[in-house]
Amino acid sequence: MKDLARNNLYFKGFPVDSNIEIPDLTQELQKFFEKFGEVKSIKLMSRNVDVNGVSQERLIGFGFVSFQNLETAQKARFDVKKELFRGSHELYVN
Repeated sequence: MKDLARNNLYFKGFPVDSNIEIPDLTQELQKFFEKFGEVKSIKLMSRNVDVNGVSQERLIGFGFVSFQNLETAQKARFDVKKELFRGSHELYVN
C-alpha cells in the first residue's frame, strides 16, 4: 500500500479560470504527464459554488496524478520542472 502511495503526486500551478471545462483540462494534463511515463489517473480537486442561484463546479487549483509505477512517478517529480504546461504554466509537483 505504501508503494502505491508513492506513485501518486500532488500538483498545482495549472490555470483555473471559469472558462475551462474540467474534463478538457484533465485530458490536457493527462497528455502533459504522459511525457514522463504511463499515467493511471488524474484527479483535479473542485468544489461546487453557487453562481446566481446555479450550482457550478469550480477548480480549487490542485490535483493528483497517479503513475503506473514508482520509477515514472520519480521521473515526473524531477523532470516536470523542465517543462511548461501550455507553454507558460510552471507546475509544482510533490
